[in-house]
Amino acid sequence: MTHRSADVLPASAGARYGAVWDETEPAARRALIVEAFTEDAVYTDQFASVVGHDELDALVATVQAEFPDHTCVTAGVAGHQRLLRIAVRLTRPNSRARLDGDGIVELADDGRIRSVYVFLS
Repeated sequence: MTHRSADVLPASAGARYGAVWDETEPAARRALIVEAFTEDAVYTDQFASVVGHDELDALVATVQAEFPDHTCVTAGVAGHQRLLRIAVRLTRPNSRARLDGDGIVELADDGRIRSVYVFLS
């Protein structure tokens, strides 16, 4: 489905972002990445900087291997035009969060994520 970024609800963009990080089946995760991110999307945090679907997919797989049984929780999603702020947390049931942070997300005209800059605390 093609839509303009102005029509994308911040919560739905946050949900798509979190779904990518939670999907452990490789083919399904790749499909989510293609749906949620532009082909040249940039992801950057203190530990990694990747560009494009292939590198993003590899990064997510690496994080999942390092933190098995964890889920990505997105909350506090707020948007202004093409920019979103998303609170992100990597956690597992009955446990403290392993990683907490805030992401700044830029959307492309079609509503997919063009760039993500995550500040982990």
